[in-house]
Amino acid sequence: TNSVIPGFEAWVATMKKGERKMIQVSPKDGYGENVIVRTVPKFEVAPEFTITVEKIRFQDVITQVVPRSDLGEAGKDLKEGQTLTGGLGIVAKVVKLDGENITLDIENKDQPFYGKKLVVGASAEKDGAKFTVKQLTDTGVTMDVVNSKSPFAGKKFEVGVQWVLDNPTAGNGIPLKIVAINGEEIQVEMPNPHPLAGKTLFFDIEILDVQ
Repeated sequence: TNSVIPGFEAWVATMKKGERKMIQVSPKDGYGENVIVRTVPKFEVAPEFTITVEKIRFQDVITQVVPRSDLGEAGKDLKEGQTLTGGLGIVAKVVKLDGENITLDIENKDQPFYGKKLVVGASAEKDGAKFTVKQLTDTGVTMDVVNSKSPFAGKKFEVGVQWVLDNPTAGNGIPLKIVAINGEEIQVEMPNPHPLAGKTLFFDIEILDVQ
């Protein structure tokens, strides 16, 4: 059922009622090796990159139809023209009431080009990143992005480069290293945080019953 480590489950699956066995589970079939590799989107860490996103995400106002029940208490006794304010400062205007369906015009202030004309060459900044429009199509926007908050800002971004990721919970940093850059993804090597990582495990198992 994948509810325990693979090595343990594989052994138990071969045993019968009343059988007892001492088993050995290697790190790869237990809690992993001391070092693990994770794949992350390039845009999460790269200091500069190019990305293409849906053009609709850059509209100042997005029209959306939602069930009245999704609005909870705010969905009761609504009137056309009424303005609703939600979490993260989202502002929506009721433009149509159709039974249980409500059409909203949502102010898309979270996008970097809000209030600006979206044309090739236009640029905007938001949350420490600069966005410059490189290409426009009927459905997509391709942008060059410079992220000043990247751990590699002003540094090399290539295979073999290491950096330390802040880890406030543990009170120290997590060392990471780039081991591969594949298109829009990168592979990062990091320590396995599990306390039993890299350890060979031994279990003394007796099958009492099988149901």
